[in-house]
Amino acid sequence: MSQLKKSPAQTDTSSKMTDFINELPEEVYVMADDITLSDLLSFPATRHWTVSMISNASHHPGNLPQKMDEEERLMMHNILTINNTLPMEMRAACFSKCQKLVHLARELKRSKTNE
Repeated sequence: MSQLKKSPAQTDTSSKMTDFINELPEEVYVMADDITLSDLLSFPATRHWTVSMISNASHHPGNLPQKMDEEERLMMHNILTINNTLPMEMRAACFSKCQKLVHLARELKRSKTNE
């Protein structure tokens, strides 16, 4: 199991959505322990989403807990380092692909609703 503690995020918990996100079932963590960041970056179906996640996590420090322990700081340092290693063109291409997939999914949902 991951060495990092599975504590609730210490961000704004005023919305029900944030509360819901912070309450991941334990079995999700158990299954996730079998998947590495390298796996997600290597798999074509998740690569663009993973690059997007890394970049978003790197550019939104306001979402970080106010106090992080050494392991959390090291993880964030690694995320920032990975993000800075990725060429901007690659990140932009991943964002574009994610945007197109989200748009396509919304269009499909709308077309099914209108049937």
